[in-house]
Amino acid sequence: MKNIFVLAFVILTTISSCKKEDGTTLPTVTTTAPTNITLRGVKTGGNVISDGGATIIERGIVFGTDANPTILTNKLTDAINGLGAYTSVLSSLTSGITYHIRAYAINEVGVSYGADISFKTLGTTPIPSTSFTTTKSLKLPFSPLQFYTLFRFKDSTNVANTDSATSNWDFGFIQSAYAPNMFVNSHSSGPGNAGAIVQANAFNTVVTAPLNGYAYDTTATQTAIKGSDWYSFNLATPTLPTIVTPRTFVFKTADGAHYAKLELTSVSPVNMITGGPFGSQPDSLVYTFRYTYQTNGTNIF
Repeated sequence: MKNIFVLAFVILTTISSCKKEDGTTLPTVTTTAPTNITLRGVKTGGNVISDGGATIIERGIVFGTDANPTILTNKLTDAINGLGAYTSVLSSLTSGITYHIRAYAINEVGVSYGADISFKTLGTTPIPSTSFTTTKSLKLPFSPLQFYTLFRFKDSTNVANTDSATSNWDFGFIQSAYAPNMFVNSHSSGPGNAGAIVQANAFNTVVTAPLNGYAYDTTATQTAIKGSDWYSFNLATPTLPTIVTPRTFVFKTADGAHYAKLELTSVSPVNMITGGPFGSQPDSLVYTFRYTYQTNGTNIF
């Protein structure tokens, strides 16, 4: 009899913890079965069928690779709050992976979830990542003349300028008329197949390389990377290039078979000298960057 009393007390305590003194309770929400499953995405959603007597302040979908994800895992918030059905489209998923989704809704009492539903994106399970991340610096004269330096991702090598007409390099820095820029080994810049996409995203948040949409150095003026994409620089004042953040450069390499992501971390002056158009200027600039290179040919960093 004592055990029954204790059990009843626990049940009543649990129920009351989800109910405020004014009678409001957690909302009730159901999860919409996934449809339109693709290699990287899915269409799902939810339906808030009760607000628990309080205003719904947020609703959406939570997702992850483990069962019963929460709002602390990953979430896609719906643009509209309140009662009723809503649609959520997840993208940028990984192919061949089983995911779990749950609808969620939040009111002043707390958060509630719909049923956990699992689905598998199309395609095969990706090859385990074999990428590496490293930091490198390249030095260029700060000059009105044109200077450039070449770089290869796979072995973190500064490539000799005499190899500029080969596919032995992926990208480079160029300093011309004091203004810096970057170029890739393709078309007007070289015989390779290198391309680039500049993303306004933090380095650590870029976990996959796009499969399409890369820009190339089509002509001398139509280049994959524009200076305005990543720095600000005023020739009228003695200032160094200021890196725009966040910026992540995603590269397809010159062999067309690998991917890398890169973040510029600093531009540092070397040996300040008197003279030139600025009155005082550095002899050279050192560009420091970190990058991740995927060695197995997949687009997963």
